[in-house]
Amino acid sequence: MPKVLLSFGSNIAPKKSTLQMAMAEIVKRDIGKILMISPYYKSDAVGKTDEDWFVNCCSLIETTLQPLDLLQALQKIETDYGRIRTEKWAARTLDIDILLFEMTEQQAQAFKSNDTLTLPHPEIKNRLFVLRPLYDLMPWLAIDGVPLIDHMSKNADQLVKPIENKKDIYEESIDMYWNISPRDINMSLDNLKIALESIGNPHLKLPPVIHIAGTNGKGSTAATLHNLLSTSGKKVHRYTSPHLLSYCERFIFGLENGGRRFVSIEEFEIMVSRTAPLVKRYKLSHFESLTLMAFIFFSEIPADYVILETGMGGRKDATNLVVNPIATIITSISRDHTEYLGDMIEAIAFEKAGIIKQNVPVIVSARFPDAVKVIEQQAQKMNAPLFRINHEWSIETIEDEKIETFVQDEEEVFLDVLSLQGVHQLDNAGAALSAFISVLGGIENLPEAELIDEALATVHWPARLEHLTSDICNLPLTDNTEFIVDGAHNVEGLYALVDYLNHLHSINPRKLVLLISFKKGKNLD
Repeated sequence: MPKVLLSFGSNIAPKKSTLQMAMAEIVKRDIGKILMISPYYKSDAVGKTDEDWFVNCCSLIETTLQPLDLLQALQKIETDYGRIRTEKWAARTLDIDILLFEMTEQQAQAFKSNDTLTLPHPEIKNRLFVLRPLYDLMPWLAIDGVPLIDHMSKNADQLVKPIENKKDIYEESIDMYWNISPRDINMSLDNLKIALESIGNPHLKLPPVIHIAGTNGKGSTAATLHNLLSTSGKKVHRYTSPHLLSYCERFIFGLENGGRRFVSIEEFEIMVSRTAPLVKRYKLSHFESLTLMAFIFFSEIPADYVILETGMGGRKDATNLVVNPIATIITSISRDHTEYLGDMIEAIAFEKAGIIKQNVPVIVSARFPDAVKVIEQQAQKMNAPLFRINHEWSIETIEDEKIETFVQDEEEVFLDVLSLQGVHQLDNAGAALSAFISVLGGIENLPEAELIDEALATVHWPARLEHLTSDICNLPLTDNTEFIVDGAHNVEGLYALVDYLNHLHSINPRKLVLLISFKKGKNLD
């Protein structure tokens, strides 16, 4: 098959991931087989664009198409990715050029009379941003009898450098995402539902879903349940929010034999490129956009389970478009996001209880009687089996040994090994254990105690009463200083923090220095 050298360029974010998607389209559309791809290079943007830099790379492909047929196929990819050919040097999402086409002498002679496509590309010798990645692929190449290196030296005044810092591209993707994604919270699911329908409803193709709502404790419960399932050898995906350092933390892929990993920066970039047109077209909110990404990620990679954590509410939360979970969990309920969910505990509980589905078990660790009453009413309406703290399961203390245990159906699990700090984590672990029993199909299917102990002892959920060492937090701490970080952001969370600090002080009294910050809108009083 003839070999062809192509140049890919973009000066509209997300640039690099758009080039990656374009190469994927070449394969998907049976245009050709990709043999080599150069590194990605950035250079000063030229032409009419607001961007301050753009990205180029080159690729060697094999194709059965003739030059003009190939050109037409590549132009179709450009059009599908938003390229509008109206103005020379205008801003463009994607630009694909045919640089060189391997032809027989006879084909070359027949092609010379063509005025639609010039080969080699007439500008190739004057563009360092094309020559530089091309040199990476074929340093021996000569154009018009002149080695590539000589062409490059003639254009040395152009600024072209390899993209070495992944964060540059990642941050650009994030900036682009914020710009096109409305920041206002959308309390209707209509837009996201239409967007999902347009791509084949990936949310209906997920592995079995465990859905979690609540004011506090959702993340800790999800992390503990994830550990219980993965330690038992299950492959589990998890969608959680918010993140601490990177959006990649929100998407956790399950691996074989219980392993897991965050989505990579490269995978995130490409998913941004895939979803950006939908976000813009259907005016999705920021959380809806991220949830759309989660649905696509987890529908395309098989797993035993998916754990979905709601963002803020429940009834109108983007994750609640999932129609057939195998279990739902409602953690503690208190006043937070009152401008959206209401100021009364009953109103907030009603929103959280919106995730309860017909005949699907619901595990409840909420303790406020007014909240529990609302959840019970919704569960009865949906004929959903209830598993409530202090009813169907409980956290009990063995007084002689001062050890807390989880108890359900006369089965007992010791919680003294739990790695998460704070008394409130006992309720979260209990909810996770009760959900674990439900998902496995009953208490008789629990794994051996050693596996459960291992799962509870190795739960890691950062910034939840987490003790940091001086080298991790990069502070010159003395040996006697403990540095603790916690994400408490409402009254209930702060009570739990204070209880824990009082507990530490009772063991070893020391001076406390508190550094605290809140987003605007929180009731500081």
